[in-house]
Amino acid sequence: MDELIPPDCARSLIVALRERAPASMPDAEVIVLEEKGEALAAALTAWGASPALIAAGLLHGFVQQNALPLAHIAAACGPRPAELLDAYTHTLCKNTDASGRGKPRARRRVLHFAAAYADPELAFLAVAVLWERFHAACGGHAGHPHLFIDEARTLLSPFLGMLGMHALKQETDLWLWRSQEPGAAAVESLQDRAFEALAATLAPHFPAAA
Repeated sequence: MDELIPPDCARSLIVALRERAPASMPDAEVIVLEEKGEALAAALTAWGASPALIAAGLLHGFVQQNALPLAHIAAACGPRPAELLDAYTHTLCKNTDASGRGKPRARRRVLHFAAAYADPELAFLAVAVLWERFHAACGGHAGHPHLFIDEARTLLSPFLGMLGMHALKQETDLWLWRSQEPGAAAVESLQDRAFEALAATLAPHFPAAA
C-alpha cells in the first residue's frame, strides 16, 4: 500500500474541487484560495512543519469557506489535518465582537496563546495564517490596511514573540514603525549615513575589517 503523503492528498482534493467548479464554487475563488494555501504551505515548510500541518495549511481557506467537509479531508489526507482545521475553526474563529465581556483584541490574543499551549501545531497554523495576511498588507494587496496594522500590532507581533520567532517579530515591528511613523524613511536614511561615516572613521584603525 502506498504511503499517505498529506500535502499531495490535499492538492488532489483541490484539483478535484477545481474540476467541479463552478458547480461547487467559482473557479476564480478556487484559484485564490489555492494560492493562499500554497503561501501558507511554503511558510510552514520553511519552519519545518510536519506533512499533516502543511496539508492543513493548503486546505485552510477551503474549510473556512465551507467548500471541503472535514470528513472528506480526513478520508483523503488522514485524521491529523482534519483535526487541526477543526480545532482552528472552533478555537480561533470564535466570535470576539464587542458584545462579549472584555476587549475583543485581548480575547483574540488569549485564544491564540491558549492554542499554542494546547497544541503547538495549531499555533503554527494560526501564525502562518496571520503571516500570510501580513505579507498581503506589506505588498499592498489587502483592503483596509489599517485593520492589518491593528492585527499586526495587537496579535501577530506578540504571538511571534510568544512562539520565539524573533526574526519575524522584528520584521513585523519594523513594518509597523514604517507604516505608522511619517518620518521613518528620513530616520533610516540618517542612520545609514551615520553608520557609513562611523565605518569610514574606524576603517584606518581596523584595516582587516574593511
